[in-house]
Amino acid sequence: MRFLEYLFFKYYYFQVAVGNEDIAPFSSICFICFILLLWCASLIAFCYFFIPYFTGYPLPSVYVFLGFYVVIFIILCYIFLYHKKFKRILTTHENEWKGKKNAGAVLFAVVPFVVLIAELFIKMWINRGVL
Repeated sequence: MRFLEYLFFKYYYFQVAVGNEDIAPFSSICFICFILLLWCASLIAFCYFFIPYFTGYPLPSVYVFLGFYVVIFIILCYIFLYHKKFKRILTTHENEWKGKKNAGAVLFAVVPFVVLIAELFIKMWINRGVL
């Protein structure tokens, strides 16, 4: 939970910095959901590409990912927006996290892209017979 609060804090202040202060809580939650969706997609791609048990099954449809996004979005809205809990998070952790490095938030957003692209290249090399 603390890591989610950290991500929300960092993405919220990023949205404020770029001028989206009115919708910063909503867009922070949307971005966290999107990144969690990418983590899920990279995990599913790993299972289907490299674990032989999954080779006979079709890939999940787009609607499965859309449903996952909606469910995670509703859960995060309940966690952060219900009773305006995000204001308490922002004031509680302001001295602790404001002005610190953003490495955790940036890595959380960049790593699923890198992993997914690496999986695709490895699978491509396997299909060509290079590996």
